[in-house]
Amino acid sequence: MQAGKPRSELKNITFEFDKNNELIVKLNEHRKQNSEEASLIVRQLFDNACMEAGLESDSKNMINRINKLMLKIIETRADKTV
Repeated sequence: MQAGKPRSELKNITFEFDKNNELIVKLNEHRKQNSEEASLIVRQLFDNACMEAGLESDSKNMINRINKLMLKIIETRADKTV
């Protein structure tokens, strides 16, 4: 990847991950139960990787996604305590 370029200007971005990484393994299991949440997490992982590589990111969408994920965590924990 090329650092400092907006993602929209890049033709091909390859997102590589370690299939044995604990997060990836658990995410794969989670997607079977809740594909919507898994999709949010994958998009966030991709944005995290782009930011780490120095690529510009759409921060508004990323923050909205983080907020949705946090809300889902809170709702899930609230459901378990009721």
